[in-house]
Amino acid sequence: MRSLLLLGLIACGGRVPRPADATVFPTCVDGELPTPADVPTWSEDVAPLFAERCMACHQEGGSAPFSLETLDDVVAWDLAVRDAVRERRMPPAAPTNCGACRSFQHTRWLTPDEIATVVAFVDAGLPAGPDLHPPEVPPASVPLPRVDARLQPAEAYVPDGDRTDDYHCLVLEPDWPTDRFLTGFAVDPDQVDQVHHVILYGTDTDEEADAVRALDAAEPGAGYTCFGDAGPDGAGMVGVWAPGAPPKVYPEGTGIRLPAGRPLVLQVHYNLAGGDLPDRSAVALQLAEQVDREAFVLSVANTRFEVPPGEAEVTDVATRRLFGEDVPLRIHGIAPHMHRLGRSLQVEVWDAEHADCLVDVPRWDFDWQDLFFYEEPVDVRGSHRVAIACTWDTRGATEPVTWGDGTADEMCLALLYVTRR
Repeated sequence: MRSLLLLGLIACGGRVPRPADATVFPTCVDGELPTPADVPTWSEDVAPLFAERCMACHQEGGSAPFSLETLDDVVAWDLAVRDAVRERRMPPAAPTNCGACRSFQHTRWLTPDEIATVVAFVDAGLPAGPDLHPPEVPPASVPLPRVDARLQPAEAYVPDGDRTDDYHCLVLEPDWPTDRFLTGFAVDPDQVDQVHHVILYGTDTDEEADAVRALDAAEPGAGYTCFGDAGPDGAGMVGVWAPGAPPKVYPEGTGIRLPAGRPLVLQVHYNLAGGDLPDRSAVALQLAEQVDREAFVLSVANTRFEVPPGEAEVTDVATRRLFGEDVPLRIHGIAPHMHRLGRSLQVEVWDAEHADCLVDVPRWDFDWQDLFFYEEPVDVRGSHRVAIACTWDTRGATEPVTWGDGTADEMCLALLYVTRR
């Protein structure tokens, strides 16, 4: 595994002007919703849509606070459901997926027609339709096609019940004798209604491994407290999981190197509205001894921002060269990252002739992070320029906000899943 923190650290070099066809962070604009040809019903229109986009979380015993499995369930939350869907607060879909800024695999993004269906259904009084057979509810956790290793913390962690949200890092010690390549990743949550999302980190060097083990040893019980990332500089993200998401299978022929003898770190976000039971969630890994193209995580970061407190909306933009070497690269996916003050994030890349939008996140939500793979990868060169723009709401801050790992700090970061071509 190799994580390269470049943007904000590499010298700027010669500036390449943005080409004439470049847009300024294109976004999806919904406008007026279309009018469905017929009045939508639960059985014919809404239940199939909810089964596909909502019920992996909104089911009995699932991670969401209420179920949407039946019409009676929806009746109890009808206006809240309508407004959340209309305002795109639910289902959670961090990047836009209308085609203005790339198309992504396996997102929960709703089309304007789908939003209009839900809104019209509620406004019409939630008609049942002709067939009230319950829809097939998807499983809360989907297994990998193949599991080569299953790792679990040595002991259970009891979340801090004094907090609504607890962020904790748990150290995993793989026993494979030689390097492996991670080609797929899934989480088997122990306490389904507590585990909100999980990020898996790898360690490349002995120094990083020692730092992780020292943090683990310094706190009693399992693991150590963490928030922004796994703690030591250099520990790089290799996988992200959220409830209801399919297992993360990396692009065919690619994988991230996991060095033998070095720990992995499982960062778990616990939402404790439902209690604080002991948790021993496990990760399932799909591994290979060799891959056609080794992937690495290229970190595009603005580390130098300093934004004032007390602002409803403040934006900082950084541009740099994408990579130190002018080599052909292929970007397969992207994982945006900010903290709690974050409001939006956009990334684009360009050369002298053409610009590409890499991601547009108009409504950042710290609780719904993920690694999003493109429908079609983006081919670039290391000499291309890249820009990242982040917007924060600093009205809750009393001091200038800068880069850092703490809960009062912020980040402006996008992690790219990259191979050489």
